[in-house]
Amino acid sequence: MKTAGKAFTALFVFLMHVQDSLAQKSNDYVNQIMAGISNKGQNKNKPYLTAGDRTYIVGTQDGNFPDLGAHVKGEMGGLWMQPLKLIDGFWVKLSNADKRSEAWLKDADEFVNYPYGNRFIYAPVLAGIEAERFQFCPQGKEGMVIQYQIKNTTSRLRKLQLQFLVKPDLSPVWFSKENNIVDATDTVRWMKDKKLFVANDTRNPWFTIWGSSLSPIGHNVQANPPLTSSKSSRTRFWPSYL
Repeated sequence: MKTAGKAFTALFVFLMHVQDSLAQKSNDYVNQIMAGISNKGQNKNKPYLTAGDRTYIVGTQDGNFPDLGAHVKGEMGGLWMQPLKLIDGFWVKLSNADKRSEAWLKDADEFVNYPYGNRFIYAPVLAGIEAERFQFCPQGKEGMVIQYQIKNTTSRLRKLQLQFLVKPDLSPVWFSKENNIVDATDTVRWMKDKKLFVANDTRNPWFTIWGSSLSPIGHNVQANPPLTSSKSSRTRFWPSYL
């Protein structure tokens, strides 16, 4: 009986040790994932997914929205809310207040993937301005949140203008025609009182709205994105912020 008791105790202690080790490894893995996984500047033309339970974003790890996919050929990038595509993509242009120099944020040096979102880190632009973009699709919400962090690394005061451009493309998913769902031209209007853009399909009750937490200093409904090869003829729009 004594021998059996010692064996049982040793086995129990061993199992506890194994469980503690597995738990520690699991915690280390979770901590690593939550801290983000970087592409280390590689595979920048590979696609990524920003997933939410209502919406999701598809683009490439350089921060752009080229023509992607095969279900609807070349049209699988952008912001989706099944069964609809809402936008083709979005871009930011930074410029000095005197307009003598400008730069599009269009080629991220690094992509960091988190379970809850993605971060894009850009090379310095405009002689010492660093920029990062973070995005996620909030749970239970029909939309996305995009945050830009702009940092002046110089010792002098800088005054910049930020222009945020959105290319809407309200369109249905694959097999739409077979189900008598016909896409139509998109129109847009600027809601001056709310300082928001509203785009809608002229034939269907499909809408998308975008704006900013900053108060805009102007808006433009005929701007062109810096990078897109989409054949969509829909008008492009941007608001400008300072």
